Amino acid sequence: MLGRTTLILFLSVALLGGFIWWVERKTESTAKQQEWARQAIRMDPDKISKLSIVSEDVQMVCEKTDQHWLITSPVKTRADEGEIESFLNELSYLPRHEVITAGQQQKKRLARQDYGLDAPRVKIVLEDAQRKTTLLIGRNAPLGSSLYMMVEEQGDMVVTDTNFLSKLPHAVVDWRDRRVFRGFPGAVTRLEVRRTDGYVQLAKAQPDHWMIHKPIVTRASQETAQKMLEELFDVKIEEFVADTFAAASLYGLDEPVAQVSLTTTEESAEQGLLLGKSVEKQTNLVYATWPGSEAVFAVKQDILSTLKFKIEDVRDRRLLTLSAYDVGSVKLEEGERSLRLQRDQQGAWEVTEPKRYKADEERVNMLLGEWLGARIETFLDDAGTNAAEWGFDAPKRAVTF
Repeated sequence: MLGRTTLILFLSVALLGGFIWWVERKTESTAKQQEWARQAIRMDPDKISKLSIVSEDVQMVCEKTDQHWLITSPVKTRADEGEIESFLNELSYLPRHEVITAGQQQKKRLARQDYGLDAPRVKIVLEDAQRKTTLLIGRNAPLGSSLYMMVEEQGDMVVTDTNFLSKLPHAVVDWRDRRVFRGFPGAVTRLEVRRTDGYVQLAKAQPDHWMIHKPIVTRASQETAQKMLEELFDVKIEEFVADTFAAASLYGLDEPVAQVSLTTTEESAEQGLLLGKSVEKQTNLVYATWPGSEAVFAVKQDILSTLKFKIEDVRDRRLLTLSAYDVGSVKLEEGERSLRLQRDQQGAWEVTEPKRYKADEERVNMLLGEWLGARIETFLDDAGTNAAEWGFDAPKRAVTF
């Protein structure tokens, strides 16, 4: 009897759950249909993978590859993803004020030219994995800020708002990406700089912990590395010069003044930049390009100042990298004598060598402040590695944290 009751309860719960799911699904479907009924175009901006625009001002094709938008015609270059996504979102929210179906047009003996659709002022083609949608933009409607638009595959004519026209590009350059580097400074894991006077490589060993690997292996200043990356990501393209540089020597890009290479966690490929000559009559700009690209553009010359650093400027000048909170013990040695300070589980300091007693907290904190705040004044990398020469084979004093 108990098993039968349990089975009945289980079936009841299953049926109730199924009923709730069916009601919610139906409600969601109805809401979606109502939303679509209010929209001029049925589209999902996130699923669009190809966009073509033909107007009096511009003819261009954009395609999404590896989650990034590219302009593929009339030139092949990176696109301003923000502009394209903003335009697609604007299209997706266009309201449907009135619809004149193909049947109604035929019944009323209306032709495309009656709406300015025989020679549309703009033709927009949207493509996703399932379908292609062609939008023909006609003349403005007699009343209000509205216009006539036709979805060519359906033949229906729709009256909608004109506000999306302001998002249309007037030239290819309007939708070209002016960022030199994609992503964010915090996502960079490696930075390489090649100049005529040498090569520097920095790599992030762990979050917020930069190391110099070339020309020497040592700690890097976290603040300096971060500032340099922020300045690099702030660089924008000021002018688009050419889409090919067959004569690279004209721009100084055959023997670049400096090269930058970045590796990030967000981009699948390494990002780079080559810097050439100063732009004629605009000495505040220099020619630049991306490795493997034919595009030539100009950026502000300030980037050369960012890259013209000495290795000493990037090195970490902190004597110790610990924080006062991380220090659990300090041992000071001078000859045969030693003094050891230990922090207990409650965080209080005590002397444990040469004998145990409570330490003066204020003086211990002053000691830690002096040592942890100490800065390296001069690096002596060329002084040799003979420990005896500097007295490190038998040091007078030693401090261990």
